Amino acid sequence: MNYQNVLHLTTALIENIDLTTMLLRQQNYDRGLRTYQNIITLMERFLQNYNQIEEQTLTQEALIEILSSSLKAQEWKDYILLADLLELQLRPFIIQLLEWIMMKLEYVPVDHEKENLEIIKKANPILYESLQKKKGIQTSTKIEFFVEFSSSGLPTIRCNDEGIEYYVHSNNNPDLEAYILATSWYSDEKTKYIVYGLGLGYHLQQLCACNPGITIDVYEGNMTMLYLAVKYGVLGYCLTTNQVNIHYDPQYKEFANKIQNIDEETEVVVYHPSVRMIAQKQIKERIEEYFMHYHSVKNQRTMLCDNFKSNRKKCKLVVDSLKSSWNGKNVYIVAAGPSLDKNYKLLSKKSQEDIILATGTVYHKLMSAGIRPDYVIVSDGNARIIHQIDNLENETIPLLILSTAYKGFAQRYKGEKYLIYQQEFSLAEEVAKEEGYHLYQTGGSVATIALDLAITLGANKVVFLGLDLAYPDNLVHAEGTSRRNLVEDESLKKIPDIRGNLVKTSKHLDLYRRWIEQRIKNTATSVEFIDATEGGAYIEGTKIMKMSDVITR
Repeated sequence: MNYQNVLHLTTALIENIDLTTMLLRQQNYDRGLRTYQNIITLMERFLQNYNQIEEQTLTQEALIEILSSSLKAQEWKDYILLADLLELQLRPFIIQLLEWIMMKLEYVPVDHEKENLEIIKKANPILYESLQKKKGIQTSTKIEFFVEFSSSGLPTIRCNDEGIEYYVHSNNNPDLEAYILATSWYSDEKTKYIVYGLGLGYHLQQLCACNPGITIDVYEGNMTMLYLAVKYGVLGYCLTTNQVNIHYDPQYKEFANKIQNIDEETEVVVYHPSVRMIAQKQIKERIEEYFMHYHSVKNQRTMLCDNFKSNRKKCKLVVDSLKSSWNGKNVYIVAAGPSLDKNYKLLSKKSQEDIILATGTVYHKLMSAGIRPDYVIVSDGNARIIHQIDNLENETIPLLILSTAYKGFAQRYKGEKYLIYQQEFSLAEEVAKEEGYHLYQTGGSVATIALDLAITLGANKVVFLGLDLAYPDNLVHAEGTSRRNLVEDESLKKIPDIRGNLVKTSKHLDLYRRWIEQRIKNTATSVEFIDATEGGAYIEGTKIMKMSDVITR
């Protein structure tokens, strides 16, 4: 028997078994049963020569029994049992056979470099020239790359980055992993995809299969990974579809420029294992930030849409209407950073003309101290933060509600409620366009929204309290607001604080800090920004003052 042919058969079987199992469990029976027929066809070819395979622990009769049981489950339409039989009986059998054949052949991954280079030469001459200039695998970073077989027989890549190891693709079934990822990216509303991260191309192959009409621009900055994809990946298939264009982008400038000008038909996605290979720290952080933001929005989309529809019904007022009463005023933005405990009580001495804009996290703390904020702002879409108005539902202090904030705020709060329509949420953008409302920048946190709000509504001076954006003295929040003590995390970084010392912060908080700095930079010089937090991260563009001096002045 030709063991090479059996190897391809077993690899194809595992791919179809995994896909069929997943489809049946999704109750996608139409496609699941079609892929199940692929399994039967492959097994028929397999059984014709099975008796020529030596040294097998499972007999041909055992395999026929497994198939017989699965066919009976299909006949009875017991698709739960069918999925179980494929996963728990047939798959282990094929895996065992695959491992035996690979040892028999002393098998190494098939090198596709020659044919892939020919395809690249015709489809993408610029990429071909880049590859020719860097003959052989160029180790452009400190990362070591190792080609390995996954359990399904397909190659994957293991990376060693100074002792820290990670895989570029699944060590079980890269094709199934890619299918799950590609279908999560795909949307009927998108015709163009911009992808950062090439890998071996499995995710691109599966994205192509979602819709033959889409186009994909993929950017890769690591030449070693690009060569491995040429040698062992599925680039040939991807390029012959005429859907994929690959860009070698070692400075990441092409990718950055591309995502600056995208339309509604374009989706930008990130293959996260590729981000780990980026050596330039700042570029790596920027792409990771986009990755976190994208998945945060995508994963919460259903919840945010539900919140939006409910909030529209419950909130009759729009925050734009406050412009006349905010214009020219001093606005104190009160956040829940640990330094708030030092000076928040001084808010009771501020001028009556000044506005206290409190984040929902500090609402209870201020009220308990006898300090009534002029407005409270909430933005989180999750139900868990509804406690911010517990026992305060009947208050008359106006509540400013982001259009996608948890719907319980608008449903339970009896005081005036003003809706904030934000950028980068399509439903809010559609309503704002129809009704002529302003779209506010969010920046990712309630404090950043509060800042954009204050600037847009015409504040003369913005004063920050409790805006640490860091963890001074290993504290997370002010007392009595939320979690108090810091749990150490390897992802924490250190940045300059207001006194020039280093202070711990997280990627998220540092992202907010940089967003605030950019928002201040883009604001007319007539607005004065004062950081009266008295602790935490240094925010460029702000004047550092003690709260007592702000009040006196």
